[in-house]
Amino acid sequence: MGISGRIAQIFLRSKLTPLVAAAALIVGVIVTGIFATALAFAVQVWAQQYTSANHAAIIFSLEPVFAGFTSFVFFNERLGGRALLGAALILCGILIAELLGPATAAESSIPRAEMVGHADADKS
Repeated sequence: MGISGRIAQIFLRSKLTPLVAAAALIVGVIVTGIFATALAFAVQVWAQQYTSANHAAIIFSLEPVFAGFTSFVFFNERLGGRALLGAALILCGILIAELLGPATAAESSIPRAEMVGHADADKS
């Protein structure tokens, strides 16, 4: 609370450029609010019912890769070496997770018969 209050003080003391309700600003806020947030979230929730939790997690982990690809295609932005390395590591991690499948659960060190007997002893 103290840190956010201090940050607010700094911003309030600085000279901020007032927002002018221009048509481009209003259109940008509406497009961002409706299409990039509400509509995208509704489609995401609808589509998640048709896939497994593992596939949904893999798709969500690809978000930075899709963002980099989209910025390259539409805005001709270039990624630096570290960003490309990060994207490659994400893709490798997804590939490994998909090929190896889920990890197997560890076996309990308590034999099954003892667990049943122990549960019966608690009931009495």
